[in-house]
Amino acid sequence: MFERAPWYALIGTALTVTGAIFLGGVFAAWLSFAALGNLPSDQTGSAVAALTVLTEMKGPLALSTYLSVLSLVGLMVSAVGLFRARVVPRWSPVALFLGNLMILAFMELDNLMLVGAVLMLAGLAPLSRMLLLGADQPADASGVPAPQPG
Repeated sequence: MFERAPWYALIGTALTVTGAIFLGGVFAAWLSFAALGNLPSDQTGSAVAALTVLTEMKGPLALSTYLSVLSLVGLMVSAVGLFRARVVPRWSPVALFLGNLMILAFMELDNLMLVGAVLMLAGLAPLSRMLLLGADQPADASGVPAPQPG
């Protein structure tokens, strides 16, 4: 894709990587809260108060949460680049874009996020297949990479 749509590749990758870093921070923050469950029962009152303050969407947690969305936006930009570059079947970047859009739009609805994840995985399948086969040529309409010389 980089040869045919370099700006989409660069911007999509930059946004995705930046968002993924912040997404890791969000996961780390939420996973660290589990340690409060191991406190003795006489200390749970103060732990609940601390957990309430820690989970408010303010400060670093809010910033990390909002910036983690860049991982989805970056994949959407990459999907547009894949569509324009025609390196995979046309349905593939459409499914990738719509899957990420569904996850972004329905962030709190797990069932719809699951549908988005399935669309995203389906959209990535032809690209994954092309990369696993080592093809450096675009796929044809069936999703099969062009044969390599030699």
